[in-house]
Amino acid sequence: MATWTLEPDTVHLNHGAFGACPAEVLAVQSEFRRQMEANPVGFMLRTYQPALERSRTALAGFVGADEAGTVFVPNATYGVNSALRTIEPHLPEGAELVVTSHTYAACWRAVDFTARRCGGSVVVVDVPFPVSSPDEVTAAFAAAVTERTAMVLLDHGTSPTAIVMPLGDIGGVRMGSRITPRKSLASVPVSALPASSAGAS
Repeated sequence: MATWTLEPDTVHLNHGAFGACPAEVLAVQSEFRRQMEANPVGFMLRTYQPALERSRTALAGFVGADEAGTVFVPNATYGVNSALRTIEPHLPEGAELVVTSHTYAACWRAVDFTARRCGGSVVVVDVPFPVSSPDEVTAAFAAAVTERTAMVLLDHGTSPTAIVMPLGDIGGVRMGSRITPRKSLASVPVSALPASSAGAS
């Protein structure tokens, strides 16, 4: 509990919906606020943007992403909607957009909306719960992915059930086919590309 400032007498089972920040992160936030309050104009003109760029560079390196394509978003729903609007013009009519039975509800609704707009459909991978092994999850994806699959939205850590999805195994479904799984979680980066734009990752 030393990492967090959570009340020690409360058992915190839900750390996803309204997750607390580590104490070390809160200290850095406080220091930035102190600098901003000490010199608001100077902070906004000379400190804010360089600090944001350093953070973006560090994040891209940490997750192995392209720095130029890494952006901060307020939450997973905002990020997924931004990505879907970007790929929507490239989705062919009849495209299948894949989610799982554990997909974060707001992101799932965004995929439904996109499918309707492009004349496509949503395919739901029924991931069992509890899961007995990563192979069980991978097999469910292998059964759902077809040549019409244009996008896979994958929650790395599922919101309703706290399953950690085996991203590497799922990325290899269909032996390097054109499908590009993209991960989503409120506390991790979100990206999406049309399936034809890249290989499995």
